[in-house]
Amino acid sequence: MIHYLLTLIRNILLHLPLGAVYHLGKIIGISFYLNPLKRQAAFKNIKSAFPEKSSQELLPIIKKSFINFGLSIIESLIVERLHGYVEIKGDERVVSGGGIFTGVHAGSWEMVNLAFSHKYKYSVFVKQQKQNSLNKFLEELRNNERM
Repeated sequence: MIHYLLTLIRNILLHLPLGAVYHLGKIIGISFYLNPLKRQAAFKNIKSAFPEKSSQELLPIIKKSFINFGLSIIESLIVERLHGYVEIKGDERVVSGGGIFTGVHAGSWEMVNLAFSHKYKYSVFVKQQKQNSLNKFLEELRNNERM
């Protein structure tokens, strides 16, 4: 059911104007922010990283983080529409013959993967999702992006 629902949502998003899609991503992020349990967890985590900052300083950071998370979800679903907007900088350091890239699981990681896969032979190690239908959807999404 989740696989079908995500596929339907993705197909709708692929045909909407980008402005509307990004607006939806912001709404998704704000809905996470409005969840008191998620906001408390985020506050606890960011407070441990920045103990010197006040609540007034941290809450806007948390809100923006949730909004960016919502945008990342949307971007992952429509990543092939955004491929032309991505520029790889510093790839002159990439040597032929192979290598290993390391990166942070933050921001639009699916976009980074797509950009590299169009320019280089590229593989990604991912952790299997607990929800099997979500895992299947993500595998299909990643495989379709690289065609």
